[in-house]
Amino acid sequence: MRRDEHEGQAEDLVDQIRLNLIPSMYPKEFDAICKLHSIRKRQDLLDHLKLGLDEIVVKYRRRHSDAHYFTRIEECIRFTNDAAANLQNVVDRLGKLDGTHIERLWGAAHDIDSNGFSKADFMALVNQLLSMNQTMSLLAVALSVATGFAADEKRGRGRPANPYSEVAWELIELWEFITAEPKPLPYNPDVFWIKPVPTAKKQVNKGVPDAVASQESTEFCRLVFRMIDPNITLPMVRTAINTALQHRKEWVQFLQSTIGSKSKESLWLRYVRFLQNETNERKFRVRK
Repeated sequence: MRRDEHEGQAEDLVDQIRLNLIPSMYPKEFDAICKLHSIRKRQDLLDHLKLGLDEIVVKYRRRHSDAHYFTRIEECIRFTNDAAANLQNVVDRLGKLDGTHIERLWGAAHDIDSNGFSKADFMALVNQLLSMNQTMSLLAVALSVATGFAADEKRGRGRPANPYSEVAWELIELWEFITAEPKPLPYNPDVFWIKPVPTAKKQVNKGVPDAVASQESTEFCRLVFRMIDPNITLPMVRTAINTALQHRKEWVQFLQSTIGSKSKESLWLRYVRFLQNETNERKFRVRK
């Protein structure tokens, strides 16, 4: 047997295991998903649905099963911001040393570590500390963008933390792909049109338990969320969906704002600035 044939068989075996994972581990939830009207109409995409759910559930179940995972993210961002602030305090106070101490400082730093402080020059030392400060500040920004947690929540920078919104965003995209449908002629039958997931709303009568969603897209998300975190409630699922929809709206607005831009800043840094401006504008509208 040739090597490429062996690798192909191994890949097929892995795919078969993945296809069976969600239905076998979560039969009740998966059966309920398959009974949703929009899913029943797209039985041709059932394997795609299984593989998509496998990827999402395995990844996020591992993350949400760690009770301290999100606490560590918040602490990491806070410590990084503190490090940047402390480095700036060091630079501010170094600048107030007298000439004798400044001269001794740059010489001592160079003698202690000629690689770390390659030049026996005071301004080179200050610039090096400022560069480290900038690195810490950008790391805090990168952590905020990558995780969705606020880089500096007290100052209104970044997003409020929602550990479920990232999952909801992926579930929304999976639902929209699975439920896309062609339009009747004269539209091209090979083009499938996506119906955007609506805002998740509470649609139950007073006194009725808020346990099952009336909107199919919300119920789909609730069932998958139960695979990831059995303790999640329907109100928490709705909040995650609506937060993800708001984040996606902001992302689209940001991309539209970059059309024709000649800025050389990184896309992510510009996105963080965009979010900060949006937050400040909302606060200004509230004050008015």
